Amino acid sequence: MLAAHRVPGVQVAVIDGGAVTWLGSYGLAERQPSRAVTDGTLFNVGSVSKTVAAWGVMTMLEDSIGPGLDSPVAGYLSRWQLPDSRDFDANQLTVRRLLTHTSGLSILPASESFDYPPSLEETLSRSYGSFGRVRLVREPGTTFQYNNGNYVVLQLLIEEVTGTAFATYMKRTVLEPLEMGSSTYAFDPRRLAVPYDSTGQPLPYYATYRNESFAASGGLYTTAGDLARFVAATMSGPDGSLPGRSVLSPSTVRLMVSPAAEAHGNYGIGYKMLPVSGTLTMIGHDGANPGWRATFLAVPEKGVGIVILANSRSGGAIVADIVCAWADWEVDIELTGLCEGATPVPSR
Repeated sequence: MLAAHRVPGVQVAVIDGGAVTWLGSYGLAERQPSRAVTDGTLFNVGSVSKTVAAWGVMTMLEDSIGPGLDSPVAGYLSRWQLPDSRDFDANQLTVRRLLTHTSGLSILPASESFDYPPSLEETLSRSYGSFGRVRLVREPGTTFQYNNGNYVVLQLLIEEVTGTAFATYMKRTVLEPLEMGSSTYAFDPRRLAVPYDSTGQPLPYYATYRNESFAASGGLYTTAGDLARFVAATMSGPDGSLPGRSVLSPSTVRLMVSPAAEAHGNYGIGYKMLPVSGTLTMIGHDGANPGWRATFLAVPEKGVGIVILANSRSGGAIVADIVCAWADWEVDIELTGLCEGATPVPSR
């Protein structure tokens, strides 16, 4: 399957009964010199980072630090200020709307390259070609528009409110409590799989990966096992532990994995909502920085989930095949619109 999809390597983790029950690592983390993917190999997971960052934001809110979920963020930011707008009400830019991509902010492209790693305030203040500066371009709460800039602002909010670097705060409040010991926001190519393009050529480690301003929106390095432990935290555990696993309350987790009204059912708080057959709710997120593909899916009501990480630009097809096989064999549900073109699996 790896050769057919021109993918050097993958990691897969399966969740059942609210716990990680299986890990698999296949192929190569690096082709020249040859280095195998192991369970400890790190992958960049792109926008899956947003879901993890959302947990960090919600821990801050549960501790009553900073603004409430529906409070304006402007009064809590001093290192960067939202440009004045005559057309839109900045007081409607709330934490919830940043988390659910209904902020009304202009697009901040993740592919922008820099000659040096800029600060958060530099990242938010500069102009991005046709996108311009980060600013309000529509009334907050009226439109769903997926946007990396929302989570860059949330990263700044965490730092301003807590007085702690984002990576340090996340390690203390989310990564360590959920036993994600391999996960990091630090760029270290010695621990990373090498990213490849669709022809099998290695790609450079893009400046975006080393830009700490994109840590919340796309800068997490992790393993399938670590990420699966994070995904399992939305469920009840086999030992009787509750959703949230003492990092968040079960009620907060339920809120996060429920469709947000202003996002028109497409997004919760850090989670995508996926259409499936029947009445089940499937949550997930994907990530796609150059040379990387990452996906997790879960059905909290059933206590099941899957994580797939690949080090290739063409990894999307193999991710879809694995996901559809899992959905058929483990969950017995139909993923609407995703699995029609996937490689068939044997009938049971």
